[in-house]
Amino acid sequence: MPVTGLTGLKGEHQVTLEFSPLASQAPIAASSGNDLFTAVKGLGLKLERYRIPCEMLVVDHLEPVPTAN
Repeated sequence: MPVTGLTGLKGEHQVTLEFSPLASQAPIAASSGNDLFTAVKGLGLKLERYRIPCEMLVVDHLEPVPTAN
C-alpha cells in the first residue's frame, strides 16, 4: 500500500526500524517483536489510513505472445 508523508517535515531522513512483519497478524508472533505501527510510533509518528489521490498503473489486458509492431 502506498505511504504518503503528511507530517510537513522537509528533506530526507534516514531511520532504522526494527519490527516483525507477522506481529500484527498472529498473536503468537506478537510476543516476538513489534509490528510496523508500534515501530513507527517509537519515532513519534503514527500511520493512519486515508483515502487520497495517487498515481497508479492499471494493466487491463495482456497478450500471451508479443506481436510485431
